[in-house]
Amino acid sequence: MAVKIIAFFKSWMNEAKTKRMRKKLHSSRILNIQLG
Repeated sequence: MAVKIIAFFKSWMNEAKTKRMRKKLHSSRILNIQLG
């Protein structure tokens, strides 16, 4: 049971991390467009 919870938590953390990275990439892209 604990293993399932740990695996779920790990995948959730990875998902949150990738979402945050995408948001950063997106905002930086917008900044580049505005500056350029």
